Amino acid sequence: MSGKRRRLSKKEYERLEREDAEREAKARSDSEDRRQKIKALWGIKAARPQLKDQKLREILHSIRLTEYGPLIDKVGELVELVALQDAEIDYLTQFRHDLERMREHCPTELQNLINRTEGKTWIAIQAELIKAGIIKLPKPKAMWEYKRPKPHRPGLIEHEFGGAGEVQWHQKLKSWPSALGDLYQPTCLDEIFRGGVGEVKTLPGLLSQPSISIDTRTDMRRLEALFGMERHWFPKNLPNHQLGRKTLYDYHAVAKIMDVSLNGAARLVRKKLLRKVWLDKSELRARVLRGIQERMNTISAPKHVQRVFLKIIRRHLTDSGKS
Repeated sequence: MSGKRRRLSKKEYERLEREDAEREAKARSDSEDRRQKIKALWGIKAARPQLKDQKLREILHSIRLTEYGPLIDKVGELVELVALQDAEIDYLTQFRHDLERMREHCPTELQNLINRTEGKTWIAIQAELIKAGIIKLPKPKAMWEYKRPKPHRPGLIEHEFGGAGEVQWHQKLKSWPSALGDLYQPTCLDEIFRGGVGEVKTLPGLLSQPSISIDTRTDMRRLEALFGMERHWFPKNLPNHQLGRKTLYDYHAVAKIMDVSLNGAARLVRKKLLRKVWLDKSELRARVLRGIQERMNTISAPKHVQRVFLKIIRRHLTDSGKS
């Protein structure tokens, strides 16, 4: 059997072109229908952001008048999902407009670009762009600046319990008072304080879209996000649970990382022992540790979990006061 591809006849080529044009026309028509339906569901002629916010707040307010707590939480999640999806649609719309202009004014150049990049990795495309002089490699000094260690970025624990998260929440409260509730809630450690390891939550999709899965399980990536440091700074042999191929961590591992990092985690790099102290400022440390203690009381964490963290909190609060 020959491996050569049969050349299309003129009639077949015209048929394929016609089918592509029909598919594109149908896709545009369906898109326009969806946009009109979205506007109709919002109940406004021009879906302006402030009117959308007002309608979502009204929905939340009417639900909060009921006494069914789970329904309030679920609708709150859906309202937040609607707001996020709407913002993402607005963001992606500008790229669609750019693509439509390119199709209208320079269809040949656009098709050539698609043909040249089809099936290629971004690295291969980038190499072609560099060879053509469209993009240039950065200078060695610029590359060194890029690889240089970045400024400190706080982890979720420092952000939520250290004050920055509360400031950010108050700013959002001005535009979303009903959606955010009355009190600031630092929730990043709630699953840990309850003795769990997180879960995979499934939220229903909107407008006939597929459901959305949110993974809140405490894996190594989640630990890095909580503490704002790379995994090699963590102590070795962390207590863990195997769930299939997934390695998950509970309060034992989080407490161990917290204790070691507050004392100063050590790491050997190029035969030099480096030391990093988590929450190195005494005022910030005291605020975070007291916030953690208060949060455990708020959600009524199990006594055996509280004992583990309170032992660490009391010891390091005392050390912070001495310093």
